[in-house]
Amino acid sequence: MFYTLAGRRYVVSLAAVFGLYVLAGKVGLSLASVHASVSAVWPPTGIALAALLMLGYRGWPAVFAGAFVVNATTAGSLATSSGIAAGNTLEALLGAYLVNRFAGGARVFDRAPDVFKFVGLAALLSTTLSATVGVVVLGLGGSASWADFSPIWFTWWLGDAAGALIVTPLLVLWSRDWWSDSPRGHVLEAAALWLSTILVGLAVFGEGLVHFGIMTLPLTFLCTPPLVWAAVRFRQREAATLVGVLSGIAIWETLGGSGPFVSTSENESLLLLQVFMGTVSLMVLSAAALVDERLRIEHEREALLARAQAARAEAEVPDDAGPRAAQPARGHHQRGERARSHRRLRRGRGPRARRDPPPDHPPRAAGRRPARPRARYQRRHRAGV
Repeated sequence: MFYTLAGRRYVVSLAAVFGLYVLAGKVGLSLASVHASVSAVWPPTGIALAALLMLGYRGWPAVFAGAFVVNATTAGSLATSSGIAAGNTLEALLGAYLVNRFAGGARVFDRAPDVFKFVGLAALLSTTLSATVGVVVLGLGGSASWADFSPIWFTWWLGDAAGALIVTPLLVLWSRDWWSDSPRGHVLEAAALWLSTILVGLAVFGEGLVHFGIMTLPLTFLCTPPLVWAAVRFRQREAATLVGVLSGIAIWETLGGSGPFVSTSENESLLLLQVFMGTVSLMVLSAAALVDERLRIEHEREALLARAQAARAEAEVPDDAGPRAAQPARGHHQRGERARSHRRLRRGRGPRARRDPPPDHPPRAAGRRPARPRARYQRRHRAGV
């Protein structure tokens, strides 16, 4: 397998998933507060789900290895790390199976109903498996107290759900359409969209509105117009990218102690922020899917009308084409029969080759063919001998 092109691509893909999972996992665990192995920001869930949707179920070894390496330094023992890695892998496998079975697989973000199925099945349902297995393993291993089961479980589950909602669309859409351009976007418009999204993110979640005395007002709705703009004017890929950019700005500013979601604890602030960003991601992805679906239906209808008009034009016969245009084309057997008739006429066997006898020539007997001279006499006669 490793000596073929497909095998080498498979190994490279597994290595990329493993490296990306470990890097994102270390970043996520650096924000952990309720437990060293639990974080409200957990992008590896989205990475694992996107990997299994794009590579198939055979990508699970990279997910398991990445989860094991990430938790090896925080779980307390190798057995606990293996249990957490198994829960994360089963979560990704279950989410990928549900999406492939009920929501269109890797094309899940092309239709709005499939987007809602993705949220319910992959982001909300399958993530409960990892949270439950992880907390039970931590409790059995002595790394966490059973009294803290509820806050640890909720933080684990919500972090995984937000990671699936924000990271999975970003990776799936870019890996599927990375070579295509945005047919409805322009360079200047895209630059203005990116600039407005960054400025709005800094103004809402940072300290940009402090100088105007309106920092305490609930202005998170200002994040909606740039994202809706991206959903309507560009592809789902650009909309998911801007959601990820806005989420990164919001997390950075919230950890810095600014923004509308700052609460008494860092973990609570991140949980509130993840709920908001998950809701925004659902809204933007569904709107982009609706717009893309409408445009796709219009293109299919135009193509169908063009084919119908072409077929109608071919079926119509022009008036100046003559009677031969309406006749069907002769087949091979008809052309062969006509050729045989011409040969018979040239040989004198056809009725048109018979000539009337001269007046002084006696009539032939009925039913008797005249004797034909030999070929040499014919040649001598033609030569004038």
